[in-house]
Formats: sequence, C-alpha cells, structure tokens
Amino acid sequence: MPWVLVRHRIDDYQKWRPIFDGAGALLERSGARSGFVFRNLEAPDELFVLLEWPVLDAARDFMASAALRKEMARAGVAEPPHVWYLDELEPPALTGR
Repeated sequence: MPWVLVRHRIDDYQKWRPIFDGAGALLERSGARSGFVFRNLEAPDELFVLLEWPVLDAARDFMASAALRKEMARAGVAEPPHVWYLDELEPPALTGR
C-alpha cells in the first residue's frame, strides 16, 4: 500500500489544523484512506503528515493538484513541502508488544 510522507513548515498550528481538517473531504475524494499528523518536538513549526493511498498515481495527482496548493496557502504553509512516496513493508519485530 503506498503512503505519502509530507514535511511542512507552518506559521501557526492553530491556523493550519482547522484548514487541514476541513480538507478531509478533498483528501477522501482523492483516494486517501487514513493518515497521521506528527510535530517535530525540537522544531514546533515543522509538521509531518503521513497519508495512506490505495493507488500511487492518485497520491501523485493529489500532491500536484491546484486545490492542494490553494489549501496550503490558506493554511499558512511557510515553504514548499517536501514529499516522499513510500511503500509499506513488514513492521519491525519488536518484543514486549
């Protein structure tokens, strides 16, 4: 299953989060299935968004879309995002779980 990892620098999380949440329908229409949001503990203006997609082409199309660029601008994304396309492999073998 493909995943997209996006690194954002943002101006204000309190502004960014409601706009990101409001784009949920846009993400779903584009094919995103699930996701996670992480914040860098050492740089609070740096966020990582990890989204699962059923098809890599749908993820690429969404990341290149004008609708996404418009929402990022509204949300106060401070610089162009860094994007990685990932393929899920086996989880690590951890003990104690």
